[in-house]
Amino acid sequence: MAQWFTLTDAKGRIDVDRGRLLLALRWVYNPTILTEAEAADDTNMGPPFPESVKDHNRNKKANRIQVYVVRGRGLQVMDKNVFSSGGSSDPFVRLSFDEERMETKVVKKTTNPMWMEHLFFDRVLSMQSKNIIEVEVSDRGSE
Repeated sequence: MAQWFTLTDAKGRIDVDRGRLLLALRWVYNPTILTEAEAADDTNMGPPFPESVKDHNRNKKANRIQVYVVRGRGLQVMDKNVFSSGGSSDPFVRLSFDEERMETKVVKKTTNPMWMEHLFFDRVLSMQSKNIIEVEVSDRGSE
């Protein structure tokens, strides 16, 4: 699912045009890749997986959330140019999912950055978690 998101302040308000962000989100679940608990439990429904499959997938995660940070458009000017009426920004995107945080690279001197970066969260979704990915666009040097 790819979608443009209008950037808001921390309280969700759109009182100032902060720009837009194009993200694509994908959840990947591969039932042949067992979690550690599933691999140890021989009472799972269905036929048991051969030991070779369990060994092959031992270090892989069963669930992966892939966020593709594509680009930003019309981001706020954070670095004013004293010699003209314009300015730029050095934006990057920070994603937070529960306690895990990831960042894109910084794209220098633009308010229309192109990141084209895949960021991954490997995890099992749970009812104890909010299962919300928080997205923040920041300017390097203004943090």
